[in-house]
Amino acid sequence: MARQTQQRRTRSPFAGVIAIIGLIVVIYVLLNVVKIGWAILAFLAPILLVISLFLNKNVALDYVKMLVNTLKTDLPRGLLYSVGTFVLFPLVMTYIFFKAYMTSKVRKSVNEKRSAAKEEASYTKYEEVEDEDDFLNLPDLDAEPPKEKLKDTGYENLFE
Repeated sequence: MARQTQQRRTRSPFAGVIAIIGLIVVIYVLLNVVKIGWAILAFLAPILLVISLFLNKNVALDYVKMLVNTLKTDLPRGLLYSVGTFVLFPLVMTYIFFKAYMTSKVRKSVNEKRSAAKEEASYTKYEEVEDEDDFLNLPDLDAEPPKEKLKDTGYENLFE
């Protein structure tokens, strides 16, 4: 018990203040990093929009159609989405760019696989074999099995 009171007395009275100041500095640095990132995205947003239109224009058109349909069906939500698109324009353009980039990559790989499959299916290498002798001597399937080989199980006359 005496040790605990001595440890409490030996602690610095400014320890809590130093922690709060450190937290404020960390938050300040993080906010500046976010601010710089936002400025870079805001600068790149129009460029990303143009590139995404070249990659896959349907992605941007689908986003605009979604906004218009939401405005028609649910006006408050449509207005919220529209204002959010305006305020968060750099993030929306980054999303549209990545979606257009990924869909173009997927479409390209699917087209490559289809063209490879067409090339493979268009010409199949084969070799003609002359069938002079029947090399498989299989029994006739229509023939009755020999009666002596069947075991009497007692179920033959069950359904008669």
